[in-house]
Amino acid sequence: MKAIGIILAAGALLYAGFVIGECYHFEVFQKMFETPGAAVGLIAAALALVSGIGGPTASYFIGSRQAEIASKQASASRISAEAARLTALNAGTRELAKVRLTWLEALRDNLSEYHSILMSATDPHDQLTEAERKALKAKWDEDERRLSYLGTQLDLLLNQEKPLQKALWAISDEILNLKTKTERHAKDAELVVAARAVIDFEWQKIKREMRGPAGTDSLSTDPRLI
Repeated sequence: MKAIGIILAAGALLYAGFVIGECYHFEVFQKMFETPGAAVGLIAAALALVSGIGGPTASYFIGSRQAEIASKQASASRISAEAARLTALNAGTRELAKVRLTWLEALRDNLSEYHSILMSATDPHDQLTEAERKALKAKWDEDERRLSYLGTQLDLLLNQEKPLQKALWAISDEILNLKTKTERHAKDAELVVAARAVIDFEWQKIKREMRGPAGTDSLSTDPRLI
């Protein structure tokens, strides 16, 4: 646009100069140039011609420049708005990751204690003395109250609509209802595997969220949807 404006303005000046120069070769114009008033009028007409061509050209050039500046300002505003949006989105995603991390820590702590009580509980047997039976019963009563609390915590923390979490809840509940230490130990490996699956998946999700929205795209296609 700038180049076109300059070319048009220069062409107008050259054309005006050419016209005046050619006119000087004609006798009638030579006589006019000999008359000061006529010469001034002719020059004024030539300048008016230049003004008529150059004025709109200059206006066009100035308008184009202003439009270019406005376009750049609008582009800068869009970039600024997008940067602000991404900053807010990143902040929100990272806050979500912090909440998820708190949830994961609570799940790990409750599950660890739940597992410890179930796997260490002693079965009653005939060789125990009366005092030992009473002590064991008191210990079982205490453990039962604690297991009830931990079981409720796990019920609240685990979402049974999610496959991995549902599997963890199922095996932990199954072990709770087994009668002997041997039976509970036989299911120990299943509980550990289910717990690791949930913890690992959630930890990977937290790391993606801490990296920002770009890191969360793959989560929407995961079939486990935890």
